[in-house]
Amino acid sequence: MNKTEAAIFATDFCSVSFIVCIRLLDGAEGYLLLLWGQTHMYGSLPVSLGNLTSLKVLSVVGSLQEVAFSGPLPPARLQSLLGLWIMDTSFEGSLDKLVNLTQLKYLVLRRPGLWLSRIPPTLGPNLTSLVLSDVGLSGPLSDGFGLTWPYLVGLDLSYNTLSGPLPAALGNATGQVPGGLGECRDLVIFNASQNQLSGPLSAALGNAMNLAEIDLCCQTDGGFQGSLPAEWGSLTKLGILLFRRNNLIGAIPEQWGNLSSLQWLDLQINRLSRTLHAVGTLRNLKGLYLSNNQLTGQVPDRLGECRDLVMFHAPQNQLSGPLSAALGNATDIQAIDLCCQGGTNGGFQGSLPAEWGSLTKLEFLSLRENNLTGAVPEQWGNLSSLQWLDLGANRLSGTLNAFTGQVPDGLGECRNLVIFTAAKNQLSRPLPAALGNAMNLAQIDLCCQGGTNGGFQGSLPAEWGSLRKLEFLNLRQSNLTGTIPEQWGNLSSLQLLDLRANRLSGTLNAVSWLRNLKELDFSNNT
Repeated sequence: MNKTEAAIFATDFCSVSFIVCIRLLDGAEGYLLLLWGQTHMYGSLPVSLGNLTSLKVLSVVGSLQEVAFSGPLPPARLQSLLGLWIMDTSFEGSLDKLVNLTQLKYLVLRRPGLWLSRIPPTLGPNLTSLVLSDVGLSGPLSDGFGLTWPYLVGLDLSYNTLSGPLPAALGNATGQVPGGLGECRDLVIFNASQNQLSGPLSAALGNAMNLAEIDLCCQTDGGFQGSLPAEWGSLTKLGILLFRRNNLIGAIPEQWGNLSSLQWLDLQINRLSRTLHAVGTLRNLKGLYLSNNQLTGQVPDRLGECRDLVMFHAPQNQLSGPLSAALGNATDIQAIDLCCQGGTNGGFQGSLPAEWGSLTKLEFLSLRENNLTGAVPEQWGNLSSLQWLDLGANRLSGTLNAFTGQVPDGLGECRNLVIFTAAKNQLSRPLPAALGNAMNLAQIDLCCQGGTNGGFQGSLPAEWGSLRKLEFLNLRQSNLTGTIPEQWGNLSSLQLLDLRANRLSGTLNAVSWLRNLKELDFSNNT
């Protein structure tokens, strides 16, 4: 920017955030203009913007909290511009007035206020990055979409209403991922989430060998149908693959076991079936999300070899068989959710794996509504990071010895534990007094213990009176005796207390101190 350009521009926009000389990746030099609404800049862009003939990059970033930039775009036609970023603004008008689109390499429009009826047809062949997110795009993607941008690396069309007919070769459904994208051999990121796309997935996308991220989740109006393309197993650089909330069916292809770089796989809320065999070979997995499908069979032991695994969510399926003891080798895991397995096999059977006691980073564990039996392993007392434990609606039996403090680092030493549920099992005496050491507990639900032993027996632990954050306590139908301890008057956060259908006696003196109590049920006692 020469002195004349700077002087003219300064009269209209004297508080610009940054104007700096830059060198782009291809060696081209020019000027970068940053206008940031977070610095209390607002209003329209000055007409003198058109005088910045050397400008290479223009970035205008507004604010989600308040209107920062608005008004019509000036007729600037910035002929040297290679990169344009407009985000979180309220502009009006046409991009063609502002910039020579044929020269652009980087175009990022994210909630710009501008509404585009279609992808600008004048975008040139040098385009490297295209982001048109939440700009009102609608209609189909053409069969040859992407062929005019051979150097495209990033494509984001999320939060629009894209739909439309499939290419003729694939039938007359609506809204398919175009096969032309498979010719974008440099493509690294493809995001078309939150649209109305449907039809089968394009097998040709397996030709884009540099792809590292695909996000096609949350399609409305039915979403993608058909099976997962086996051809995508050749995408060995793929790290993120997201298909949540579509209408996909069939198995996870065996060829997907070749996705050696895959770290995050989200296939939740589809209609996938058959086994998890293919995912067992994905050694670099960090997050595996498979909930609300119709998957069957066992959790593969090889999943325990995924040493970087952090999240494993597969509730609401039809998985069965014993829980995998080998999963105890995935020592970085923080969350396991395998609850609510239906199907003819009735969910997971057998005992809780003692080997899972080595998962010292585990924060969330839900095995609710399965068909598990036996006692809670004493080794589980080592789960020192546990915040949420739900073992409800199984057929567990025995005592809670793992959690009584008799084992080093028992559940009472789980200082982060917030939720503990083991209702509707066959557990028996005694209630663990050491649970009073888990000072962050907000909910305990141990109600409705059946079995031949008739549930928990004995008295209510006075030590639980130290649980000052406890809000919900349900011990209904557990065969408990004795009185409500005076120390329970210190449960200052308690809102619900359910002690019905036991054999308790004495007075309610302790309860009278519970100022935040909203629900109290003491019926059917002695």
